[in-house]
Amino acid sequence: MIKAVKQVKKQTFTKCFLFCLLFHAINFSANATVLTIVTENLPPFQLLDRNKKISGFATDVIKAVLNKTPYQYEIGLHPWSQSYEMAQKNKNTCIYSIAREKSRESLFQWVGQIATTNTYFISLKAKKKHKNQ
Repeated sequence: MIKAVKQVKKQTFTKCFLFCLLFHAINFSANATVLTIVTENLPPFQLLDRNKKISGFATDVIKAVLNKTPYQYEIGLHPWSQSYEMAQKNKNTCIYSIAREKSRESLFQWVGQIATTNTYFISLKAKKKHKNQ
């Protein structure tokens, strides 16, 4: 049951992502032939595999969607700060995976959600808490 729900969510996301990508293609520069897609090393979402190819769950989704469009693309794996800067400064450049935060909302044209994650800060029970906590 859970597997079926995940599959439906993935299919729904792919359709929405594809629709949004095609809808926003109107803004795509007429003389640009290649989209630049940038990301960071963030396993299991995106990573460099044994063959030095970018792979991972998020990369698979991005490739599956982009392969259904008429656009050529190149995916580059860079340090986070470099990918983030490239996505802000360069035309026809997309970034994934990126947390959608209020401070970033106006910086990008958001296409779709790939996954939801929870991030936790943990420590050993034996550690003493700081007085300011």
